[in-house]
Amino acid sequence: MVILTFEGNIIPQYITLDLVRFQVEQYIYPVVQCLNCFKFGHTMRQCKATSILCKNCGKDHEDNSSCSNPKYCLHCKTNEHTSLTKQCPAYQHQYNIKKIMAIENTTFKEAEFIAKNPSYAKITTHNQFEVLSNLNNFPQLPSVANDSTGNFSYVPKPKKKY
Repeated sequence: MVILTFEGNIIPQYITLDLVRFQVEQYIYPVVQCLNCFKFGHTMRQCKATSILCKNCGKDHEDNSSCSNPKYCLHCKTNEHTSLTKQCPAYQHQYNIKKIMAIENTTFKEAEFIAKNPSYAKITTHNQFEVLSNLNNFPQLPSVANDSTGNFSYVPKPKKKY
């Protein structure tokens, strides 16, 4: 994988390098998850947690390598999966935020707001000029008055107000 940066807002569909055509895909930053506390947004090095939680059950106990407790997700509070699985809805939400950040070129907070409020995303991404596509949305303008000779009548210019 090669990461390229393009100037401007338009990303080409492909590039040619040494007579080889490569398809261009949007780069989505990976979701960062701590392996100590399983929270998103930081790694083990930056973690402020004092203890390492079990990858299987999410509890703090002596032997984290061979846990016999049932699996548990700290994000969903269910026994359906562990906290590290990519099928977790919390992980999927974080991935969607990263995807919105890449596509819409927004900050994390803006992308988080869009992900939580899909109606806002719909407002910002739909055709803003949709109302202009239907001529019935416009009022009928008054026709210019003309006399019987076909000459147009004079309409005086409005006076300036000081």
